[in-house]
Amino acid sequence: MKMSALVLLIAVSVQSHAAPQIKVRCQSPAKKNQFVVLTLDATSRKIVQAGPNNYVSSDNDPSSPFSFLSGNLDESPFENIRSIKAPNSYSMVSFITTADAITVGVSADLNRGFYHYKDLGSGNGDAKMELACAVVKK
Repeated sequence: MKMSALVLLIAVSVQSHAAPQIKVRCQSPAKKNQFVVLTLDATSRKIVQAGPNNYVSSDNDPSSPFSFLSGNLDESPFENIRSIKAPNSYSMVSFITTADAITVGVSADLNRGFYHYKDLGSGNGDAKMELACAVVKK
């Protein structure tokens, strides 16, 4: 009986500690008011959800390529969201619908990033943008 109580106590204490996170702000060099904030797990360096209902936070500019990504996940058109750490040490997250794929990533040194939009439907759209990134100070 004592052993099961100990196991339960350990499980509860592990779940109650949040993993340390790093927030990185990446912006378009041309339009500094257009930005996305990525949240990375400090240990694995994988991009994780910024909150319970959103993956990233971004500017409120409707013309920004990032504003589409920061909406409520429960209301989003995304069919799949995948976060990976690539062999080249980039951390990236892809937002995928039937017709579109948007990937945002950040380098291991957290200074460079990228945005890539690909039209999966007609194949006519393919936009890439390099991003300038910096760690958000607490």
